[in-house]
Amino acid sequence: MKKIKRFLNINNIIDTSADILLILFDVLSSPILILVRIFRYVVNKLLKKYLVKGIKRLLKKFKRII
Repeated sequence: MKKIKRFLNINNIIDTSADILLILFDVLSSPILILVRIFRYVVNKLLKKYLVKGIKRLLKKFKRII
């Protein structure tokens, strides 16, 4: 009984609950981060592709004018 009382002091309860909350946060946020990274990768690829095409078109138009 004394061991249980020693273990269940306020410092141990706070430390244990903080550890559990941090682990839960990591587990729950990981899938969201993976989806955000994939979305950002796809958007960057498409944005770069269309941005390069647009810049090339603008340069061709300026060459025609000059």
